[in-house]
Amino acid sequence: MATSLSAQREENKKKNNELSDKRAAVVNANADASIKDVGTAYDDQQRTIAVQKLINERKVAESMANLGLTDSGLNRTQQTAVQLSAANAGYALNRQKQADISKINLQRDNSLSEIEQNRLATEMEIDNTYDALEAEERAAKAKAAAEQVSANNAAQEKASYMIRTTNGLLRSDYEGTLKSNGVDCYAITKDGEEYIRYVDNKSGKTLELPKGVSPYTGSINKDIYNGGAFENGYQPNNINGVKLQSAKLANGQIATYTVDGLNYRIHKANGKFYRWDRKSNSYIELTNTNGLY
Repeated sequence: MATSLSAQREENKKKNNELSDKRAAVVNANADASIKDVGTAYDDQQRTIAVQKLINERKVAESMANLGLTDSGLNRTQQTAVQLSAANAGYALNRQKQADISKINLQRDNSLSEIEQNRLATEMEIDNTYDALEAEERAAKAKAAAEQVSANNAAQEKASYMIRTTNGLLRSDYEGTLKSNGVDCYAITKDGEEYIRYVDNKSGKTLELPKGVSPYTGSINKDIYNGGAFENGYQPNNINGVKLQSAKLANGQIATYTVDGLNYRIHKANGKFYRWDRKSNSYIELTNTNGLY
Protein backbone atom coordinates (compact mmCIF):
# COMPACT_ATOMS: atom_id res chain seq x y z
CA MET A 1 0.00 0.00 0.00
CA ALA A 2 1.30 3.46 -0.88
CA THR A 3 2.83 5.42 2.00
CA SER A 4 0.57 8.25 3.15
CA LEU A 5 1.68 11.85 2.75
CA SER A 6 1.56 12.23 6.53
CA ALA A 7 3.96 9.32 6.98
CA GLN A 8 6.25 10.70 4.25
CA ARG A 9 6.24 14.10 5.95
CA GLU A 10 7.27 12.61 9.30
CA GLU A 11 9.92 10.43 7.66
CA ASN A 12 11.49 13.44 5.93
CA LYS A 13 11.45 15.41 9.18
CA LYS A 14 13.11 12.49 10.95
CA LYS A 15 15.86 12.36 8.32
CA ASN A 16 16.32 16.12 8.57
CA ASN A 17 16.66 15.88 12.36
CA GLU A 18 19.10 12.99 12.09
CA LEU A 19 21.25 14.91 9.58
CA SER A 20 21.25 17.98 11.84
CA ASP A 21 22.20 15.83 14.85
CA LYS A 22 25.12 14.35 12.90
CA ARG A 23 26.34 17.79 11.87
CA ALA A 24 26.01 19.05 15.45
CA ALA A 25 27.92 16.00 16.70
CA VAL A 26 30.77 16.76 14.27
CA VAL A 27 30.88 20.41 15.41
CA ASN A 28 30.92 19.37 19.09
CA ALA A 29 33.56 16.73 18.48
CA ASN A 30 35.79 19.20 16.63
CA ALA A 31 35.30 21.87 19.30
CA ASP A 32 36.04 19.40 22.12
CA ALA A 33 39.17 18.25 20.30
CA SER A 34 40.31 21.86 19.80
CA ILE A 35 39.73 22.67 23.48
CA LYS A 36 41.69 19.59 24.45
CA ASP A 37 44.56 20.67 22.17
CA VAL A 38 44.48 24.16 23.69
CA GLY A 39 44.57 22.67 27.17
CA THR A 40 47.50 20.46 26.28
CA ALA A 41 49.42 23.37 24.70
CA TYR A 42 48.85 25.71 27.65
CA ASP A 43 49.64 22.97 30.16
CA ASP A 44 53.03 22.61 28.44
CA GLN A 45 53.58 26.36 28.69
CA GLN A 46 52.59 26.35 32.36
CA ARG A 47 55.16 23.67 33.01
CA THR A 48 57.74 25.76 31.16
CA ILE A 49 56.93 28.73 33.42
CA ALA A 50 57.23 26.52 36.50
CA VAL A 51 60.60 25.21 35.32
CA GLN A 52 61.81 28.73 34.50
CA LYS A 53 60.69 29.86 37.96
CA LEU A 54 62.81 27.18 39.60
CA ILE A 55 65.75 28.10 37.40
CA ASN A 56 65.40 31.78 38.27
CA GLU A 57 65.07 31.04 41.96
CA ARG A 58 68.21 28.91 41.82
CA LYS A 59 70.15 31.62 39.99
CA VAL A 60 69.12 34.22 42.58
CA ALA A 61 70.06 31.89 45.41
CA GLU A 62 73.46 31.16 43.88
CA SER A 63 74.13 34.81 43.19
CA MET A 64 73.20 35.82 46.73
CA ALA A 65 75.31 33.00 48.17
CA ASN A 66 78.32 34.16 46.17
CA LEU A 67 77.79 37.63 47.62
CA GLY A 68 77.23 36.28 51.13
CA LEU A 69 73.67 37.68 51.18
CA THR A 70 71.74 34.42 51.64
CA ASP A 71 69.59 35.62 54.52
CA SER A 72 69.51 39.25 53.49
CA GLY A 73 66.39 41.22 52.67
CA LEU A 74 67.66 41.65 49.14
CA ASN A 75 67.68 37.90 48.66
CA ARG A 76 64.09 37.64 49.86
CA THR A 77 63.03 40.54 47.69
CA GLN A 78 64.56 39.00 44.59
CA GLN A 79 63.04 35.63 45.39
CA THR A 80 59.61 37.31 45.76
CA ALA A 81 60.13 39.09 42.44
CA VAL A 82 60.88 35.76 40.76
CA GLN A 83 57.70 34.22 42.20
CA LEU A 84 55.63 37.25 41.26
CA SER A 85 56.99 37.19 37.74
CA ALA A 86 56.10 33.50 37.42
CA ALA A 87 52.62 34.10 38.86
CA ASN A 88 51.97 36.95 36.45
CA ALA A 89 53.16 34.85 33.54
CA GLY A 90 50.90 31.99 34.66
CA TYR A 91 47.92 34.31 35.09
CA ALA A 92 48.46 35.82 31.65
CA LEU A 93 48.75 32.35 30.19
CA ASN A 94 45.50 31.26 31.86
CA ARG A 95 43.71 34.35 30.52
CA GLN A 96 44.92 33.58 27.03
CA LYS A 97 43.91 29.96 27.44
CA GLN A 98 40.39 30.95 28.51
CA ALA A 99 40.21 33.43 25.65
CA ASP A 100 41.14 30.71 23.15
CA ILE A 101 38.62 28.29 24.67
CA SER A 102 35.92 30.98 24.63
CA LYS A 103 36.68 31.62 20.96
CA ILE A 104 36.30 27.92 20.20
CA ASN A 105 33.03 27.74 22.14
CA LEU A 106 31.75 30.84 20.35
CA GLN A 107 32.51 29.21 17.01
CA ARG A 108 30.79 26.07 18.29
CA ASP A 109 27.67 28.02 19.30
CA ASN A 110 27.59 29.87 15.97
CA SER A 111 27.92 26.61 14.04
CA LEU A 112 25.25 24.88 16.15
CA SER A 113 22.95 27.88 15.74
CA GLU A 114 23.43 27.78 11.97
CA ILE A 115 22.72 24.05 11.94
CA GLU A 116 19.54 24.58 13.96
CA GLN A 117 18.41 27.42 11.70
CA ASN A 118 19.00 25.21 8.64
CA ARG A 119 17.09 22.38 10.35
CA LEU A 120 14.13 24.65 11.07
CA ALA A 121 14.22 26.11 7.55
CA THR A 122 14.30 22.63 6.00
CA GLU A 123 11.49 21.50 8.29
CA MET A 124 9.42 24.49 7.17
CA GLU A 125 10.11 23.59 3.53
CA ILE A 126 9.01 20.02 4.25
CA ASP A 127 5.78 21.25 5.86
CA ASN A 128 5.10 23.68 3.01
CA THR A 129 5.74 20.95 0.43
CA TYR A 130 3.47 18.41 2.10
CA ASP A 131 0.82 21.00 2.94
CA ALA A 132 0.64 21.71 -0.79
CA LEU A 133 0.64 17.99 -1.67
CA GLU A 134 -2.10 17.27 0.86
CA ALA A 135 -4.13 20.18 -0.49
CA GLU A 136 -3.72 18.76 -4.00
CA GLU A 137 -4.67 15.32 -2.74
CA ARG A 138 -7.80 16.67 -1.04
CA ALA A 139 -8.70 18.59 -4.19
CA ALA A 140 -8.14 15.49 -6.32
CA LYS A 141 -10.28 13.37 -3.99
CA ALA A 142 -13.01 16.00 -3.97
CA LYS A 143 -12.89 16.18 -7.77
CA ALA A 144 -12.97 12.39 -8.06
CA ALA A 145 -15.89 12.22 -5.62
CA ALA A 146 -17.75 14.90 -7.55
CA GLU A 147 -17.07 13.12 -10.83
CA GLN A 148 -18.24 9.84 -9.31
CA VAL A 149 -21.43 11.47 -8.08
CA SER A 150 -21.93 12.98 -11.52
CA ALA A 151 -21.26 9.61 -13.16
CA ASN A 152 -23.64 7.88 -10.76
CA ASN A 153 -26.31 10.49 -11.42
CA ALA A 154 -25.78 10.12 -15.15
CA ALA A 155 -25.97 6.33 -14.85
CA GLN A 156 -29.11 6.55 -12.74
CA GLU A 157 -30.65 9.00 -15.19
CA LYS A 158 -29.76 6.74 -18.11
CA ALA A 159 -31.12 3.75 -16.24
CA SER A 160 -34.40 5.62 -15.84
CA TYR A 161 -34.72 6.16 -19.59
CA MET A 162 -37.54 4.17 -21.12
CA ILE A 163 -35.77 4.13 -24.51
CA ARG A 164 -32.01 4.05 -24.10
CA THR A 165 -30.97 3.78 -27.75
CA THR A 166 -32.58 4.85 -31.00
CA ASN A 167 -35.14 2.21 -31.98
CA GLY A 168 -34.29 0.33 -28.79
CA LEU A 169 -37.15 -1.49 -27.07
CA LEU A 170 -38.86 0.07 -24.07
CA ARG A 171 -37.95 -0.99 -20.58
CA SER A 172 -40.61 -3.18 -19.05
CA ASP A 173 -39.48 -2.73 -15.42
CA TYR A 174 -41.13 0.57 -14.57
CA GLU A 175 -43.93 1.86 -12.43
CA GLY A 176 -46.77 4.07 -13.54
CA THR A 177 -47.78 4.79 -17.10
CA LEU A 178 -45.70 5.51 -20.18
CA LYS A 179 -46.88 9.11 -19.98
CA SER A 180 -45.80 9.48 -16.35
CA ASN A 181 -42.38 8.15 -17.37
CA GLY A 182 -41.98 10.74 -20.10
CA VAL A 183 -43.02 8.66 -23.12
CA ASP A 184 -45.46 9.91 -25.71
CA CYS A 185 -47.08 7.64 -28.30
CA TYR A 186 -48.20 8.61 -31.79
CA ALA A 187 -49.96 6.70 -34.55
CA ILE A 188 -48.17 7.26 -37.86
CA THR A 189 -48.24 5.82 -41.35
CA LYS A 190 -45.11 4.56 -43.09
CA ASP A 191 -45.15 3.11 -46.57
CA GLY A 192 -48.90 2.71 -46.26
CA GLU A 193 -48.67 0.76 -43.00
CA GLU A 194 -49.76 1.76 -39.50
CA TYR A 195 -46.95 2.34 -37.06
CA ILE A 196 -46.69 3.48 -33.47
CA ARG A 197 -43.97 5.99 -32.65
CA TYR A 198 -42.76 6.06 -29.04
CA VAL A 199 -40.86 9.18 -28.00
CA ASP A 200 -38.80 9.20 -24.78
CA ASN A 201 -38.70 12.86 -23.78
CA LYS A 202 -35.95 12.18 -21.22
CA SER A 203 -33.43 10.42 -23.43
CA GLY A 204 -34.56 12.04 -26.68
CA LYS A 205 -34.65 8.57 -28.31
CA THR A 206 -37.52 7.23 -30.41
CA LEU A 207 -38.88 3.84 -31.33
CA GLU A 208 -41.10 3.11 -34.32
CA LEU A 209 -42.85 -0.26 -34.59
CA PRO A 210 -45.59 -1.66 -36.81
CA LYS A 211 -48.92 -1.68 -35.05
CA GLY A 212 -49.33 -4.92 -33.16
CA VAL A 213 -45.65 -5.31 -32.21
CA SER A 214 -44.93 -5.14 -28.48
CA PRO A 215 -42.54 -2.27 -27.67
CA TYR A 216 -41.20 -4.37 -24.77
CA THR A 217 -40.43 -7.66 -26.55
CA GLY A 218 -40.43 -6.72 -30.23
CA SER A 219 -42.76 -9.64 -30.91
CA ILE A 220 -46.41 -10.01 -31.96
CA ASN A 221 -48.81 -12.05 -29.87
CA LYS A 222 -50.49 -14.59 -32.17
CA ASP A 223 -53.98 -13.79 -30.84
CA ILE A 224 -53.85 -10.37 -32.47
CA TYR A 225 -54.40 -12.21 -35.74
CA ASN A 226 -57.44 -13.97 -34.21
CA GLY A 227 -59.39 -10.90 -33.20
CA GLY A 228 -57.37 -7.73 -32.89
CA ALA A 229 -55.91 -5.73 -30.02
CA PHE A 230 -56.87 -3.26 -27.34
CA GLU A 231 -56.15 0.46 -27.72
CA ASN A 232 -52.39 0.10 -27.13
CA GLY A 233 -52.21 -1.81 -30.40
CA TYR A 234 -50.16 -4.81 -29.22
CA GLN A 235 -52.22 -6.40 -26.41
CA PRO A 236 -54.68 -8.92 -27.95
CA ASN A 237 -58.34 -8.53 -27.01
CA ASN A 238 -58.91 -12.29 -27.15
CA ILE A 239 -57.47 -15.65 -26.25
CA ASN A 240 -57.53 -18.16 -29.07
CA GLY A 241 -60.21 -16.06 -30.77
CA VAL A 242 -62.49 -15.84 -27.72
CA LYS A 243 -63.08 -12.20 -26.81
CA LEU A 244 -61.93 -11.18 -23.37
CA GLN A 245 -64.34 -9.67 -20.91
CA SER A 246 -63.69 -7.80 -17.68
CA ALA A 247 -63.91 -10.01 -14.61
CA LYS A 248 -66.03 -8.72 -11.75
CA LEU A 249 -66.14 -9.05 -7.98
CA ALA A 250 -69.17 -10.19 -5.99
CA ASN A 251 -70.19 -6.55 -5.45
CA GLY A 252 -70.28 -5.97 -9.18
CA GLN A 253 -67.12 -3.94 -9.37
CA ILE A 254 -64.56 -4.66 -12.07
CA ALA A 255 -61.82 -6.90 -10.68
CA THR A 256 -58.26 -5.58 -10.90
CA TYR A 257 -54.74 -6.52 -9.90
CA THR A 258 -51.83 -4.23 -9.07
CA VAL A 259 -48.50 -4.41 -10.84
CA ASP A 260 -45.73 -1.78 -10.80
CA GLY A 261 -47.93 0.71 -9.01
CA LEU A 262 -50.89 0.54 -11.35
CA ASN A 263 -54.21 -1.31 -11.31
CA TYR A 264 -54.96 -3.51 -14.30
CA ARG A 265 -58.19 -5.26 -15.21
CA ILE A 266 -58.53 -8.98 -14.76
CA HIS A 267 -59.86 -10.58 -17.92
CA LYS A 268 -61.90 -13.72 -18.42
CA ALA A 269 -62.58 -16.06 -21.30
CA ASN A 270 -63.97 -19.60 -21.48
CA GLY A 271 -64.54 -19.56 -17.70
CA LYS A 272 -60.89 -18.79 -16.94
CA PHE A 273 -59.29 -15.64 -15.58
CA TYR A 274 -56.16 -13.96 -16.87
CA ARG A 275 -53.85 -11.03 -16.30
CA TRP A 276 -51.71 -9.39 -18.95
CA ASP A 277 -47.91 -9.58 -18.63
CA ARG A 278 -46.13 -6.99 -20.74
CA LYS A 279 -42.70 -8.54 -20.07
CA SER A 280 -43.66 -11.76 -21.85
CA ASN A 281 -46.24 -10.20 -24.20
CA SER A 282 -48.79 -12.80 -23.13
CA TYR A 283 -51.69 -13.50 -20.78
CA ILE A 284 -51.06 -15.45 -17.58
CA GLU A 285 -53.85 -17.59 -16.17
CA LEU A 286 -54.72 -16.87 -12.53
CA THR A 287 -54.82 -19.75 -10.09
CA ASN A 288 -56.55 -17.92 -7.22
CA THR A 289 -59.94 -16.91 -8.59
CA ASN A 290 -62.03 -16.85 -5.41
CA GLY A 291 -64.61 -14.09 -5.53
CA LEU A 292 -64.27 -13.59 -9.26
CA TYR A 293 -66.98 -14.17 -11.80
